[in-house]
Amino acid sequence: MANATDDGQPPQLPVIPAGKATFVIIGAPPAPETLTTVQSLHDVYNNEYERLKAAYEGRERARIAHEAELKAHPPKPKDIILNYWRIPDAAPSPAEGGAQ
Repeated sequence: MANATDDGQPPQLPVIPAGKATFVIIGAPPAPETLTTVQSLHDVYNNEYERLKAAYEGRERARIAHEAELKAHPPKPKDIILNYWRIPDAAPSPAEGGAQ
C-alpha cells in the first residue's frame, strides 16, 4: 500500500506499459535466487495471462452478484443469548484492601 505524501495526497502511481511483464534492476544486483523467483512470477503471468484474467473477471462478477443479493435480501440479525451470573465474593478484591 502506498503512503501519502507530506501534503496528504496519495503518491502518483507510475504508468504500467502494455505488453509482457518485465522488470529492471536498479542499484546493486540481488541474489540469484531472488532473480529466479521474480522471473518465475513474471513467466507465470506472461504465460497464463488469459486464464488469470478470466478467473479474475469471474470472481468480480461473483462478488458483484453477491453484493447485489445481500443488498436485495439483507441477512436478519441473529438473536443474542447472553448468560451471566454473579459470583459471590470469596475474598475482598485488592482495591478493597485485600492482599495481592
